[in-house]
Amino acid sequence: MAAKKQTLSNALLDAVLSGVAYVSPLTLYLGLYTVAPTDTTPGTEVVAAGPTGYARQDVAAGFVSPPVAGVTSNIAPITFPAALLDWTTVVSAAICVSNVRGTDDQLYFGDLTVHKPVGVGDVISFAAGALVVSES
Repeated sequence: MAAKKQTLSNALLDAVLSGVAYVSPLTLYLGLYTVAPTDTTPGTEVVAAGPTGYARQDVAAGFVSPPVAGVTSNIAPITFPAALLDWTTVVSAAICVSNVRGTDDQLYFGDLTVHKPVGVGDVISFAAGALVVSES
């Protein structure tokens, strides 16, 4: 995930160049998207209407700290529950501030290397080190 939302970019620039304090979120969540977010649009998150089994996943285990050469990655696996209904094709993921599906609160986002059709019973999981976040 080399891309970040414009709101995060603006907040970091304000913090570094203007002395405006940036408060890091206490908890972060990973969301999955069928239409990828961009720096100014929220994309389309996996539909959660009805019993789909989808929910953003807490990434409380965190990321490698300190980052090396502007890059960090998840230190524990992140696994979504089995789909109870088809989620269609997941093309992107985003690190979000809240666990509320559909909220435009992404910080970092990026396309999956392989787009994943998710049907009933399928599980999406990111192994430790698979979710790479880069500032470069």
